[in-house]
Amino acid sequence: MSVRSSPSARARSRGVSLVEAVVALAVMGFGMLGIAAMQSSLRQNSDTARQRAEATRIASEAIEAMRSYSVVNASSGKVSYADLVSGVPAPLSLPGTITGTNATYTRTVDVTDTAAQNRKTVHVRIEWADRSGQPQELVLSTEIHRSPPELAASLIVPASGTVTQFPGGRHPTIPKAATMNSDGTSSFSPPGSGIVWKFNNASGLIQETCTPTCAGVHARLLSGYVAFATSAVQPTSLDAESPPSGAIPAFTAASPTAAVALLQTAPTAPPAAAPQCYQELLPPAPAPTRIVAYYCAVFTDTTTTPNYVWSGRAILAALPLSTPPVGMGSLATSVSDNSAAAYRVCRYTTRQNHEAVGSGAPPMRNRDHPLVYVNVNENLVNQNFLIIRSGDGVSDAFDCPDDDPSTPLVNGRTWHHQPSS
Repeated sequence: MSVRSSPSARARSRGVSLVEAVVALAVMGFGMLGIAAMQSSLRQNSDTARQRAEATRIASEAIEAMRSYSVVNASSGKVSYADLVSGVPAPLSLPGTITGTNATYTRTVDVTDTAAQNRKTVHVRIEWADRSGQPQELVLSTEIHRSPPELAASLIVPASGTVTQFPGGRHPTIPKAATMNSDGTSSFSPPGSGIVWKFNNASGLIQETCTPTCAGVHARLLSGYVAFATSAVQPTSLDAESPPSGAIPAFTAASPTAAVALLQTAPTAPPAAAPQCYQELLPPAPAPTRIVAYYCAVFTDTTTTPNYVWSGRAILAALPLSTPPVGMGSLATSVSDNSAAAYRVCRYTTRQNHEAVGSGAPPMRNRDHPLVYVNVNENLVNQNFLIIRSGDGVSDAFDCPDDDPSTPLVNGRTWHHQPSS
């Protein structure tokens, strides 16, 4: 039996298919619009990411170019630390406008110099407009320190006092001519002395003297050089840094123990023995002597507080105050003495004054070569002197020359030592 739908049912279902089609079309349309918007967004983001990566590369190139300076001070034809300034530093050839793959970039360099801390803060700003014309910006910042570029060749810079800092595996103040022993010591015989000092390789302390029988001691090394600038005119900074004269007869004719003496004030003998000082003429005879090296063993003891320290003043005993033999030369009587036949002793030091150890800013140290040493608790090397004439013999007393500021790696500063006033 067949079933027929009523007219009212057919009327209610008429047009349903059309509505469904319209709804489906609308849903599909919204989906396609979403896909199109997503594609556009992906393209925009991809474009921006590519531009930002290119901007990062451009900024990094500028920073690396600034890091690659070859000298510290300004030098013609070279990129120096001094050239790192704001703007577009000319020696670095950093253009301000760069044409990229699909954008044009503007590069700005800003440098803040913190001289007190030996560093510069660098900000590199890159600006550009993206595909839609919207402004974009990227900033990279870094700090560049004032460090000699040659240090980059060192794989490691040993810390002070570490074994890796010791040349030849021993304390750096032990004389280079000392021979290494198998028991952790090094032996050194001061020229012309006939004795041997044995140094502890780790501490640098002289722990034995041998004549030839060895005896245990506690002594510290005091050593340096005596140079000469004895022309008849006021010595210059260049003369202090590169002394032009040969040794005067008072030193070349002296016995091996006569050039340098130590007026030790603590500890006194006994309990400590008297200092042992010797000199060496350089270069050796028969070549004319240019400088005189000296070595002193200054004895200490455990009764001092603190232990193993000494105090005193080094003097050049080869120059007498009284009338010397003809041609030998005497010591000036005062800073104002202008005698052309006398000499004065200048000491190489960091200060042109007689500041006591521990005074001044920064505090004066024994290694800075003061007039008087106080509580010395280490070996002192490069305690050097310069011999100059006292004056022109007419009206001018010669002064101890100062340092040349144009040669920062060489300290030529000297000050009056004998006489000191």
